[in-house]
Amino acid sequence: MVIQTGTSRAGKLFLVVLSLLIGSGIQAASYCLEFGDSCDAFVTVHYSQDFDFHGPFTVECWFTVAGHLKGDHVALVSTFGADQKSGIGWQIGLFQPESEALPTKAIGAYFDDFPALYAPFDPVKNHWYHLALTYNGSMVRLFLDGEMIQELDAVIRPHQSNEALTLGGQCAAFRNRNLNGRLDEVRISSICRYTEDFIPKDFHDLNNNTVALWHFDEGRGDTVYDEGPHGHHGIIHRAQWIKLSGDELRPFQHIQSSLLAQRNFLLVGILITLALAGIWFVVFRKRLHASASATENQNHLKQTSSWVFLAQRMTHQIKTPLSTILMSLERIQQIYQKKLPPEDCQKADAYVEGATTEIKRLIDSSRAFMQFLKIEAPAFELTDLSSFLDQFLQKYKMRISPEVSLETDFQLDLHVNLDTTLMNMVLENLLDNALKAIDGKGIIRLSAYGSEEVSPSDQQINGKAFIEIEDTGRGMSAELVAKVFQPYTSNQAEGTGLGLFIVRRIVEDHQARIRIISREGLGTKVILELNRMAQGKCLG
Repeated sequence: MVIQTGTSRAGKLFLVVLSLLIGSGIQAASYCLEFGDSCDAFVTVHYSQDFDFHGPFTVECWFTVAGHLKGDHVALVSTFGADQKSGIGWQIGLFQPESEALPTKAIGAYFDDFPALYAPFDPVKNHWYHLALTYNGSMVRLFLDGEMIQELDAVIRPHQSNEALTLGGQCAAFRNRNLNGRLDEVRISSICRYTEDFIPKDFHDLNNNTVALWHFDEGRGDTVYDEGPHGHHGIIHRAQWIKLSGDELRPFQHIQSSLLAQRNFLLVGILITLALAGIWFVVFRKRLHASASATENQNHLKQTSSWVFLAQRMTHQIKTPLSTILMSLERIQQIYQKKLPPEDCQKADAYVEGATTEIKRLIDSSRAFMQFLKIEAPAFELTDLSSFLDQFLQKYKMRISPEVSLETDFQLDLHVNLDTTLMNMVLENLLDNALKAIDGKGIIRLSAYGSEEVSPSDQQINGKAFIEIEDTGRGMSAELVAKVFQPYTSNQAEGTGLGLFIVRRIVEDHQARIRIISREGLGTKVILELNRMAQGKCLG
């Protein structure tokens, strides 16, 4: 098992970047993608089963229309029909007859399961609109600017589209059409977020139910980064980055005054917020080290919940320019490698690699820190453990190379109370650690079994369910095992040191236990001990 190494370098770099931003008075810009009036601009995201919905979902985005669309049906967000591999999939988008100058209808569809929802749409050029399609298990609804404009009874069946997800348009053998306008703030969720009229948020939040989230704030490069946990990054095809000005209506900071005094007040407020949040980041990290238990950490978070929002916004503001710097370094490296002698390239590469390593470490630390802050109280449901583990492995097996032997042994008829989303996070972290420990070649064993015993004092049946993850990797020393659940503790230089700290918090929120047994050179075993359930009642 590989654990993340804790150092203060990421925190120091974090404060250096923060101080540079404050000292120079730079405000992280807000960007979007602009798609032109020809059929050659779009974004593609590789196919993933995460986009094949088998239950409730929400797809939403912000967009503008600048003029006539290319094609009668334009998909803003879609898994349907670019290459016509399957003839199924979903989309939200716009419809425009050839005779009209602007779109006349908004569209939401999941082909093969319900007819497309069409609703009248009379857009104003270059005005930002929010479009959302939701499904709650029995009804689909289409919302425009938070107002429900169409609904229909429907049942979504399990599908596998095998289609790439597209944003802003499609360019392939079957469909060739794209938006003439701008796109921003696209989020896909595995829950039905809206069932009645609502006020759309300018800046979409990331939480446990987020499948993918693209803020479009990179500002340069040919990649749109997914802020969600699954890394569904998109490739940009000829769409252009647009820096949003202070006087237009848009997502994230919708309306700003043209008065200079109000602008200065806003800038000062943002800089003060960033400074306070940076100080809080350092103080809170020290508090984590001093905390005696996960319960104390949770109580501390509740007491400082008003800071969580600031920390999340601050992290996003910091990550955006860092991503830009990272891409710029990569471009600079490509240029000088073509022009400099090999000896000079080696020297320059050392400097660039050192900088990129520290920047990536800071970005990863920020993401892990935000993940910790966003963990909510578990939403328990009675779960068949073997079925849950089988479903988890169906997706996770794609990460495992052929050189790794995955052995499983699940006892049947084991029932536990789980928050399946949070427990997925736990298993992903533990299996990721196991894969790193064996360096891509070895054996990983995943097993589940139960036990029952009668208490001699009260003759009650105490039931437990166990999940074990064992690897044949390099193992850990006894000293490291003793402190492995402390924040910022690790034996891996490129890690964040928060993975097992977050795992322990989730496990303890389940009133469960986690233990690690490890020997250097022989491997590691992680044991999760859960309360076993029977007929909806706890055996223990």
